[in-house]
Amino acid sequence: MGNVSCMNIFIGHTTACTFWRTASQDQIDRLTPTKALPSANTIHTPAAARVAVEGTLFGSWPIHSHVSGTKRSYNSNTERFHTCKNHVRTGAFLKYAQNIYIASPEQTFLDMAEILSIGQLAAFGCELCGSYYLDGNDLMGQNTRKPVTSVQKLTRAMETASYHKGRGKALQALCYVSDGTHSPIESLFAAEFLLRKQFGGCAFRPFLCNHELVVPAHLRDLAGQSTITPDFYWPDYNLVVEYDGGPSHSGEARTNKDRSRGNGLEALGFTVIRIDKEHLMSPHRLEGIYASIYQALGQRQRDASMGVSFQRQSLHQQLLWWAFADPRQMLEETFNCTTRVAFLACSGFTQAR
Repeated sequence: MGNVSCMNIFIGHTTACTFWRTASQDQIDRLTPTKALPSANTIHTPAAARVAVEGTLFGSWPIHSHVSGTKRSYNSNTERFHTCKNHVRTGAFLKYAQNIYIASPEQTFLDMAEILSIGQLAAFGCELCGSYYLDGNDLMGQNTRKPVTSVQKLTRAMETASYHKGRGKALQALCYVSDGTHSPIESLFAAEFLLRKQFGGCAFRPFLCNHELVVPAHLRDLAGQSTITPDFYWPDYNLVVEYDGGPSHSGEARTNKDRSRGNGLEALGFTVIRIDKEHLMSPHRLEGIYASIYQALGQRQRDASMGVSFQRQSLHQQLLWWAFADPRQMLEETFNCTTRVAFLACSGFTQAR
């Protein structure tokens, strides 16, 4: 097999996806740009891969990596290899450590287009373009960082990846990706709001996520702040949708702040529609919220046929699973419906009635 220290491993697919979902700003800052691509000296056997990643954050779960198209690849319970042939663009990987490279956010989005549904891929795109990461050590389950990419950068990368088999699906999902989300729930709703009805989405008109609004001086006492950044904002319709739920919105102080925030938005002339955890965990309860948003946007509400209801509920389940399940375990079970149903039952999700 040769000297492992002289060979490279190119991390991709679900391993890279988990990295980008959970990496702190410090971890990302340590990555360096590179022109390196999988080639003849790419690691392509499980034993070599295990040696290469020993002691890194990639060593404790199945490792997914890219290998050159000229190499024979092997799969095992701990390593998975993906043949990339000649369609990977220069700059698609970043250097993580000596002889270890990781797919860029754009390349990872392409990789995951081969695995995820359109809805989950859109939510993942929102995470990459958002200002947070999943942090199991934090009380709220998340922490802040700079966006690792943007819709514009993702689009440019998809357009130049002409031979990648996930390209078409990735470009389709990008139509439903938004910049600027601040939490997994915002990413869930951003995708669900924009996705077309054929995918179970609402197909609402485009909106801005966390766009800063300046509160006039005479209303600042009422609002309790000089600027307000609503979760979802439709400028042409003076409509704001806010999610009130989860650890970041709990406690009396936060409740009072949310109330002042809502008063300030209403004083500014906005229609404010609120979603809470009870709505989130029940597609049936969400229907009333969505009806209000359709009305405020002057859009025709989707029909409520049995097929449409099933699509909507299926999408909502997928996105809840994506937002809340442990990212280090869930990706290997993306299509394990039994596991997903058990998770949703534990989380308090209720079927639509």
